[in-house]
Amino acid sequence: MKKAFNIISLCLMVIAMSVCFVACRGKEKKGDYDEPATKKRLKQIHERVEVCECSQTYTTTFAYDAEGHIIKETTIKDNGDSVVSIYQYSDTAIVVTTCNEYFDGTNSTAKCTLTDGLITHIEYITKIDDSPLFVTYYFEYEDNHMTQQGLAGNSAIITWNDGNITESMWTEPGSHNIATTQKFTYDSTATTTLVESWNVCEAFSLALFIQGYFGNGTKNRVITKNEVRFGTEFTTTYTYETDSDGYPIRCSQIAEYDGETTRTLVWE
Repeated sequence: MKKAFNIISLCLMVIAMSVCFVACRGKEKKGDYDEPATKKRLKQIHERVEVCECSQTYTTTFAYDAEGHIIKETTIKDNGDSVVSIYQYSDTAIVVTTCNEYFDGTNSTAKCTLTDGLITHIEYITKIDDSPLFVTYYFEYEDNHMTQQGLAGNSAIITWNDGNITESMWTEPGSHNIATTQKFTYDSTATTTLVESWNVCEAFSLALFIQGYFGNGTKNRVITKNEVRFGTEFTTTYTYETDSDGYPIRCSQIAEYDGETTRTLVWE
């Protein structure tokens, strides 16, 4: 059972995290963001995660179609293992197929249902020890802002104020309804890009979020996240470096007890 949970967690992390920081949005999508005037595509992300004395690195590259949709992403771990995801788009759904060499070539499929251009449900299917596993996610919106997301009893209520998420509260299954609460502070002088907005929104897939399929991002750049989990408080701080067009080229986050993550981004 522990192995099964580890595989689920990594599969979900790969879909969500290995595609992070892709600032590309189709014209028909519903997200309404403040973006730099010069449009660029993300070519590569180099990510380094350090926890205690251990570190891991990941390199992710992206491929786009003629309309600017992300159609393929490839992530290579420092030990040579790879994760490849293929994106297929239609007017009513997006299908993401992922092959994960981290666990002997585990395959997963996520079918995302679109309603008015926003993802409202995701049917996630993978295999563990040759047995299928089905997970369904749901998302709710108000005025193009995500107000709720969840799965199988694990749900988040999201509160917005003046274009920014001020609080999200998760209720976790098996925890006697103990909630995890996150509160955020922002740099009011820094208008964020879609890339940096992910540090707060954390929807199922970063690539799809950044293309506008999960509604609006935050207006400003997040600088701290204060999280209370099972009665213990954790603080995460964020710092950024940008190019002359306002695109982030280096993003760092330092989390109490969870180490430091640094992402270097290459644009074209």
